[in-house]
Amino acid sequence: MSTGPYRALRDLTNRISDQVRTGQVIDAYLAGGMAAYLHLQKAGGKPAEAARYSEDADIHFNRSVMLHELPVVAYKDSEGKERMLALDGTYTIDIGLRHPDCFDNDEATELIEKASPRG
Repeated sequence: MSTGPYRALRDLTNRISDQVRTGQVIDAYLAGGMAAYLHLQKAGGKPAEAARYSEDADIHFNRSVMLHELPVVAYKDSEGKERMLALDGTYTIDIGLRHPDCFDNDEATELIEKASPRG
């Protein structure tokens, strides 16, 4: 079981990576509650720990991704409570507001541990 939402997100992205063809490079853009959590964590930590925990990861991929199953990760939050984090298979970037430059001003975060370096 993972400890903390960040580790759970790393485990989740690794499970997605396991289902992607070897050598295929896919950019993933995190949105929603997990993105807000990471942003708050980077800004100082305390606000993120007090924020609500998200139970799903809203991820936009730059190409179609066919997964055999939607990954789910169990983790413990900062209070030791067991929680689940799942990839939201219904998420689409086309619903809701987004900045027109959202892909130009993204922040790279390496979450997949075993990914090959980009050339």
